[in-house]
Amino acid sequence: YELVGDWIGGAFGYSLSLNEDGTVLAVGDRRAGDQKEGGVITYQFRNDKWHKHGERLSGAGNDQGGFQVALNAKGDVLAWTARGYDEEVGDTDVGIVRVAQYVYGEWIQVGNDIA
Repeated sequence: YELVGDWIGGAFGYSLSLNEDGTVLAVGDRRAGDQKEGGVITYQFRNDKWHKHGERLSGAGNDQGGFQVALNAKGDVLAWTARGYDEEVGDTDVGIVRVAQYVYGEWIQVGNDIA
């Protein structure tokens, strides 16, 4: 089975993480989007195919979200970075980590951004 990114030059697959039993896959796409906001797309393997698993998680312009991704063993908690994140005007690529949990079919951010 082949997974393909939505953006030319988006770096789909730049970072990858599988849960313990190999049924949930997180894929970083760090330069995707009109403003290179990047993001993370998750997939679940069922019925011999990979299916999108919740909505895409993304950053803001030039954040490069999805630079790194990590799933927990169960595949319902995801940590991901946005290395180009700027907290305030004038900051240069401070970077952040975000943590999300998969609840009732969607990824919900847990806590605040970690800088």
